[in-house]
Amino acid sequence: MLTLSFFHEIDDATGRVIRACAGVDIPTVRLAQHPAPHDFKASNKWPPELGRLYDEAATAYAAGAHTATAMVCRKVLMACACNEGESDGKKFVQYVDFIVGKVLTFPKAAAAISAIKKIGNDANHKIEFVSHDDARRALQIVTYMLNTVYSLPSA
Repeated sequence: MLTLSFFHEIDDATGRVIRACAGVDIPTVRLAQHPAPHDFKASNKWPPELGRLYDEAATAYAAGAHTATAMVCRKVLMACACNEGESDGKKFVQYVDFIVGKVLTFPKAAAAISAIKKIGNDANHKIEFVSHDDARRALQIVTYMLNTVYSLPSA
């Protein structure tokens, strides 16, 4: 029976992991960063609680948790609606209607905001997984939404 013994060294500053198999003259080195780097970053122009939720969605996406990403994106939309004046505790469709009716009132926004509902509904109400592409699309939509609502006015 072959028993492998591993030497682990983790550099906290970089997140790199070096593993070497005992008994091998030349170790195999694999560099990995944990958590994975984010493609999506919250803006300091957004309300802090929305930035925290957004970062949670971005972290889930970077970790490959696409269903969680879509579900948190729904929560970002809900929190944005509440931050803009809608009351808490409503059905999700009411938050979508509030955003497209009172916050992002241009017609092209409605289709994108409704896409978050569609992507998240499958994850929230059925036993289905969200694809990488749908999770990325949900994050892109909430990024545009938050930038339009909070960053654009201060530009």
